[in-house]
Formats: sequence, structure tokens, C-alpha cells
Amino acid sequence: MKKILASLCALAFALTLGLANAEDAKGVIEQVSPDNSWFTLKDGTKFTLAEGADMADIKAGDQVTVSYEMKDGQKVATEVSKDEG
Repeated sequence: MKKILASLCALAFALTLGLANAEDAKGVIEQVSPDNSWFTLKDGTKFTLAEGADMADIKAGDQVTVSYEMKDGQKVATEVSKDEG
């Protein structure tokens, strides 16, 4: 029983660390690279798109919410979604 409890505690701690690194930003897309590997918001914030993240329906002028993580000093977008309205 103690091993199960210890394993569950370790898992909860690991998940908390992963969530603590994720951040969100909101803004309007200013520019998207031709190959969709990066984009900038109107406030000048630049994001690199994470491998596997999709922004095929996102274009300049769209209001978006970006979930990102800091990696090697860069903001790496893991999810980009259009905001309604």
C-alpha cells in the first residue's frame, strides 16, 4: 500500500511540474512565417511552433490564445486557438 501511495504522490508531483511550466498568452496575429514554423503577435511577441502543433487555420489578423513553454530562451507554442468574437 505504501508503494502505491508513494507512486501516486510522485506522479502527482511530476504532473504539477509539467503544468507549472506552461503559460498562456492572448493577442492578435501580426505575421506568420511562410512555412508556419513561427509567428508574431501585434505586441511583438515571437513564438516558435512546437513539433506537432497545428495552426493551419490561423492567419494574420486572428485573435488567438497561445499555450507555450519556455525552451532555450524561446517561447515555444504548443497550442494555438482562435478566440471567438
